[in-house]
Amino acid sequence: MKGTMRMAGWGLVPLLVAGLQACGNGGATPQDTSGPVQCVEIPDGYYLFANGKFTPTTEDMAIELPAEVTQRDVVWINEFEDLLRQTGPEWIRLKAVDEVLFVSGEADSEEAREDALSAVRAAIVADRQLLQRNLFMVDAVSTPDEPRPPGALFMSMPHNPPLEACRTRGDQLARSEQITYEEDDTVVSEDNHRLLDALAGLTMICRDYRLEIGVHTDARGAESFNRVRSQARADAIAAYLQQQGIPASQLVPFGYGETRPIDPAQTSEAYALNRRVEFHFLDKGE
Repeated sequence: MKGTMRMAGWGLVPLLVAGLQACGNGGATPQDTSGPVQCVEIPDGYYLFANGKFTPTTEDMAIELPAEVTQRDVVWINEFEDLLRQTGPEWIRLKAVDEVLFVSGEADSEEAREDALSAVRAAIVADRQLLQRNLFMVDAVSTPDEPRPPGALFMSMPHNPPLEACRTRGDQLARSEQITYEEDDTVVSEDNHRLLDALAGLTMICRDYRLEIGVHTDARGAESFNRVRSQARADAIAAYLQQQGIPASQLVPFGYGETRPIDPAQTSEAYALNRRVEFHFLDKGE
């Protein structure tokens, strides 16, 4: 299999290469196309492309290419941005992946961020065509106190993303903040709604895969109590996601209790490490 790539205007671009051949005309100059074409196999892996050359790199350096957008997407998003700038801040930026609408930009305060999001919501409600799109808004607006909000972690996701991309972003969201609960573990704290809204958006983009919500406890308390408690917490997260429009059939809430510790030590540090939530997208056969 041969691959062709066009990268005008890019500097260092990390790429995942598989089944690719590089072809050229030997030692001939770029202007000389009369020489024989030679092809060599490029081993599978990650590469940096710069100055016409591929240099091996690692997966950590890899980035996702921007999501595909149609000309129609560009038009309505640009029109929507123009409309918002007439009544709201000029720094607002919009991006849509399927029905997920990312609202991004740099606000100088939490109040400015809230005002901008309110302006977007009001504009959607006031426009019948936008309202009919049934958009789900993800807050990716940064502030001085939160330079990289949860929604910004997966703005580069493409349409119909591969499973590994969904798993990577799910893991990043799970590790971005600690989830707390209220009302005897049956309701997720309001402090975590922004995170779970982002998770709902990611789950919509990763609609081809089910999401396991795995909740873990530390080893303090009876094992049976910890199992019940972790299941209640997993169910609380699933209930919130369903309220945001995620079908129950796409969610697998599971309470592991204390059965899968990261650190088996009986220390406060180990307890804190073992108390966690994991968002894991499942393959179609799992």
